Amino acid sequence: MVSLNTRCMITKITGADVGGRPVFGDTREEPCSLIKLLGNDATDVAMEIGSAPEYPTSQGRIADAVLLLPITTRAGINDMIEVAGVKLKVIGVSPRYDGVGKRECYIVEAMLWE
Repeated sequence: MVSLNTRCMITKITGADVGGRPVFGDTREEPCSLIKLLGNDATDVAMEIGSAPEYPTSQGRIADAVLLLPITTRAGINDMIEVAGVKLKVIGVSPRYDGVGKRECYIVEAMLWE
């Protein structure tokens, strides 16, 4: 079982206005766990997420942050997550499975919100 010991504010993006700026929807607080923030990888990241094939490490995808979110998360691509005073834009969401194949949580990659 993954320990989700931090709180994140997730804001849904419902579309874009005429100028191309995002239109914000509802905001919800969810438990999360911050694994990586701005390139400062913790030494136990590999132990935390393991060498699981579902971990999104493909070349060409560079994330400023990696988080774990519960299986009930409403976060999706382009949504905004605020954690530790930093606003992030979700660029990837991948399921993580436990040893028996049950979905345990989601691994979320995010970039700084511009």
